[in-house]
Amino acid sequence: MTQDRAKPGKANLYHKLTRYCAYQERCTFDVLQKMDRLEVPKDEQPQFLKLLTDDGYLDNGRFARSYTRGKLNQNQWGFIKIRMALRSKGIAEPIIEESIQSIDREHYRSILMQIIDRSFDSSMSYDQRQKEMARLHRKGFELNLILEIIKEKGYDHIR
Repeated sequence: MTQDRAKPGKANLYHKLTRYCAYQERCTFDVLQKMDRLEVPKDEQPQFLKLLTDDGYLDNGRFARSYTRGKLNQNQWGFIKIRMALRSKGIAEPIIEESIQSIDREHYRSILMQIIDRSFDSSMSYDQRQKEMARLHRKGFELNLILEIIKEKGYDHIR
């Protein structure tokens, strides 16, 4: 494998891929797309994936945990939407579950409470509340958790 890195073309590609992976966490799917854009031959792609994994640049588990934290904290996505996004990137189900389990449930709940505090108010009409609940559900939050928090906050007359 070290000899492959010494070849100018492969060394240059490997360097580009390591920089790509070092910039932010990447998953195998992202790296495969990058290799397609760099026109890396399909028969050489597994070799590059193995090198990147062996050298610590590529780790789907690490990516999934980082992605889950980022989407929850920055984009305020719920677990449903995060799961769907990770599946679309080809992440294995056990890795997805591990990344979801790594999130503190109280933190998750507090994020949803903050969103509800910002977006609900007692003067909202029934239709406005229904639309807001649908929006929260589209953001990936579980409907039973949305309803539970709305009830705690005193918006239980929605149903």
